[in-house]
Amino acid sequence: MRLSRRESEYLKEMLKLEERGIPVVGPSHFSSIYGISRASAQRVLNDLHSKNLLVHHRRKGYSLSDEGRTIALYLFRRHRILEYALWKAGVPVSDACELAARMESALTREDTERLWCVVGRPMRCPCGHIIPEVE
Repeated sequence: MRLSRRESEYLKEMLKLEERGIPVVGPSHFSSIYGISRASAQRVLNDLHSKNLLVHHRRKGYSLSDEGRTIALYLFRRHRILEYALWKAGVPVSDACELAARMESALTREDTERLWCVVGRPMRCPCGHIIPEVE
């Protein structure tokens, strides 16, 4: 499934919030963190819902569906593996995260897993975050 960079960011943000005990999020959260209108945030949430990646809770907001959670975990996995590979190649940690964010959409699942093997199957990225396992 093709996701825009913005859609990917929303899924990752929702997983972060879920892990902090905030499973349901509305458009106001995204409008404030991205500096966009509430209507623009709502459009992205609607698009993710139409792709079955979010569950809509009437008058409360949205939560990740099982598929949305799996994809969000994969997005974190891909980012952190690429970040680790860049760091191993000599890119400073502070730059590796930003560079990985710009490059990550070009990697397929197969490329991601191949890269993970090549760099020694790390369990954490250079920032110390766990590289999640994904089915």
